[in-house]
Amino acid sequence: MATLIELDGVSRRYATPGGTITAVDDVSLALAAGDALCIVGESGCGKTTTGRMLAGLLRPTSGRLFFEGRDVWRTKGDDLARFRRAVQIVHQDPYASLNPSRTIAQTLAAPLGKHKKLHGRGARAAMIALLERVGLTPAEDLLVKYPHQLSGGQRQRVSIARALTVDPRVIVADEAVSMVDVSIRISLLDLLHSLSREFHVATVLITHDLAVARYFARGGRIAVMYLGRVVELAETESLVADPAHPYAVALIAAIPEADPTITRTKEHVTLRSAEVPSLLALPSGCTFHPRCPLSEAGLCDVVVPALEDLPGGRSVACHVAVRERRPAAELLGVR
Repeated sequence: MATLIELDGVSRRYATPGGTITAVDDVSLALAAGDALCIVGESGCGKTTTGRMLAGLLRPTSGRLFFEGRDVWRTKGDDLARFRRAVQIVHQDPYASLNPSRTIAQTLAAPLGKHKKLHGRGARAAMIALLERVGLTPAEDLLVKYPHQLSGGQRQRVSIARALTVDPRVIVADEAVSMVDVSIRISLLDLLHSLSREFHVATVLITHDLAVARYFARGGRIAVMYLGRVVELAETESLVADPAHPYAVALIAAIPEADPTITRTKEHVTLRSAEVPSLLALPSGCTFHPRCPLSEAGLCDVVVPALEDLPGGRSVACHVAVRERRPAAELLGVR
């Protein structure tokens, strides 16, 4: 399937009083229409910055963003406007992403009027259809309400409805379920997943929760990030069942289990260090090597690993796993 949107070797650096911070380093990702991709990692790993570059909200320090084969940052006029409509973002905080002084009708009417030239009864019918599609009923009653009159889950559904007003080709959801009650997270994830399938929208979910990533990206892919780099990219079930990178192994081992029997028998991964290095003083070579149980002196601490292919349609940035042609979970005896 043809690539719809692509990050090609993008990096993003910031100058600070303490020195230069590399938030994202040489990340490449590609999505086709209808793809589901989760970007997962600890806080500060660069996943939100990556998502914002993908949505065109941040310009990469280096590297390129392509949409339908065109370099976005070299386009102008109608082509750039089409990209802006085609790629929408759903923010983490539903309390801050909606204008508190506007009713839900006013929030949805603005993009419908500007981009679809819908006004009056036509706009109202479109708004009702959108609210019903995202599970907000009775839609007529919600149109006259303000954001403070809605629950967190309802606000996030309104944010999704707003993104859908312009018929997007790509939706970037940045921690879109982290600030809503646990009881309604599944319904929001199901909504995003069904929208991806129904409208053939490429959807990127950014999350720190691997369990959320596994649920949302079923049938899709997960990209694991660590200190600004993608260290593993694989199909969801393949990554969860047999992670190739030692960091991914540790992340999966840390997922809590509801079944106490599984908890007692679950194998754990002992890292060499629990400390995450500072972005102002990143380790040489593989940035995970000070914590990695597979680290080899003279190799991992010297040479930066490239993202290379392993059998099974996965890519991993690990010298040892690539050399042995085996995933780290197998090398560590964690299956």
